[in-house]
Amino acid sequence: MRTRLPFSYHLKNLIRFPNTGLIILVTVLSGISQSFGLALFLPILKLLNDNDAELPFPFSIFAEIFAYLNVPLNVSTLLVATTILVTVGFALALVQRSLVLAYALPQCERKINHELFSAVAHSSWPNIATLSTGEITNYLLQEVFRACRALTHLAGAVASLIQLCVFLVFSLYLSPELLLLGICFAVLIILIVRPLQRRSYRLGQQLTEANRKFGFHVVDYLSNMKLIKATAIEEITAKRLDEFMGDRTLTFSQRQLTFNITHFIMQAVPVFMVVCAIWLGSQVLKIDPEALLVFLIFMARIAPLGSQCQQEIQSYVMELPAVQTIDQALSSYEEFHEDLIPTVGELRAFNNEIRLDRVSFKFPDENIPVLENVDLTIRSGEMIAIVGASGGGKSTLVDLLCGLRQPSQGRVLVDGHDINQMTPSSWRRQIGYVTQDISIFNESLRNNITLSNPESRDEEIWKTLDLAYLKEFVESMSDGLDSILGEDGVRLSGGQKQRLALARAILGSPRLLVLDEATSALDNESERVIQKAIESLAKGLTIVVVAHRLSTVRNADRIIVLEKGAIVEEGTYDELQRLNGRFSSLHDLQFS
Repeated sequence: MRTRLPFSYHLKNLIRFPNTGLIILVTVLSGISQSFGLALFLPILKLLNDNDAELPFPFSIFAEIFAYLNVPLNVSTLLVATTILVTVGFALALVQRSLVLAYALPQCERKINHELFSAVAHSSWPNIATLSTGEITNYLLQEVFRACRALTHLAGAVASLIQLCVFLVFSLYLSPELLLLGICFAVLIILIVRPLQRRSYRLGQQLTEANRKFGFHVVDYLSNMKLIKATAIEEITAKRLDEFMGDRTLTFSQRQLTFNITHFIMQAVPVFMVVCAIWLGSQVLKIDPEALLVFLIFMARIAPLGSQCQQEIQSYVMELPAVQTIDQALSSYEEFHEDLIPTVGELRAFNNEIRLDRVSFKFPDENIPVLENVDLTIRSGEMIAIVGASGGGKSTLVDLLCGLRQPSQGRVLVDGHDINQMTPSSWRRQIGYVTQDISIFNESLRNNITLSNPESRDEEIWKTLDLAYLKEFVESMSDGLDSILGEDGVRLSGGQKQRLALARAILGSPRLLVLDEATSALDNESERVIQKAIESLAKGLTIVVVAHRLSTVRNADRIIVLEKGAIVEEGTYDELQRLNGRFSSLHDLQFS
């Protein structure tokens, strides 16, 4: 198996498969039970020739057991014992297969999917912002399943190998010479199929890459379907997608052909082995016909097990690149796990102020800072508006306030505590967040609103809907809170989506409400409704509003004007108008 991976890696893969120990135990018991049952054919055949024949060791043990149980030792009782032992062995084999396919495989898929999604979700925001949604979707839907299938094949190969070894031990007693012949054939098979295994591994890597490209472009095209329809490029995108699918199909076909060739070899070689065993045993070694027949019965079980073991190894090798891909992805995501950031402890409730202390921020690959030496204090219960031209640093400042990014210089302090030295979630749990691009899930309205607070009672939900001016609309829906909203909230208007997002943000009674361009895509009427909702929340709640539309921020306690990463003006709406500076220019430009 030329995978350039140490044996310890494959052993680790075996151990990570659920219930490996129990599977191996059941496999051993199954092999022993079947082997003893089949081995009893030797004393049965001897007794058929001579009723008074003495049974050799270890079959003499059965004579003592039968005598202890006061059961006569004859052909009939031995046939019953054989039937029971073989049936129990097959039943244990059924249990083993059920453990692998009906329990361990789905549990493995569930476990790895959870680990992968959690690793992505707990990564730092700068890392998440660089990830491809299509690539992650492919990992979760394709590569995790392939990885679990690989682990299933590995467990199957080990199970077959264990049973094979048990049968070989019994075959050693029957005829060491014929067993040596079988081992020679096994070595021959390994030498023949080894190049095919290398090819399978390469094709597995190619299939992983083909799946990645296909999954990436499927999500990309589906998320931009409106543009595709509006510009009549359906055929172009369908053709491109078909090309990626063609690469995937060709690789899959080549992989299956390689597997079929291996299967043919594993079917053909045992036939030659049986023929050679019969000729060698009868003509050269002069083995007793009874022993030769029982040996052939064992070979009839060993050959399929050897074939199954080889096919399981082949399948494991083909799917192994998926395991490596998932492991690499997990390692990459966990490298940016936010819990790795040094923490001092939990951040208590925000009561006094948020302060940006000479904060600067620069993206890693850029020379010009997005924010530079920003000093800003936001007092508890205050409504602050942040305005300015696009590219001025407004969204970056919000990311810093929420702890999604860390300043290149300076500190973000909440009641005197640096949020980047605290547990990230302890601060974010105190924040309600509404963005311009509203996220509506294809679930019930109740689940959408209670996303961050699943334990909320109905009376709390209705109160929040009333504050967000959404109560009457929800009451008019046929299923009320249990109405399914459809993909991306297709049943809601833009204003209703925004109010739903606002209700979701305030349901948990946050200490800080952040509205990032929350009304920029709304018509005037919807904006007025949102504005009324914000005003009703303003008492006792700290609000930070990022806005292009200056009408949204008329009633803010303070307006901060950002220009090229620096605060150039600060004051109330009327004060900034009288100042006749940058805010006034933005105002005149927007309302002219």
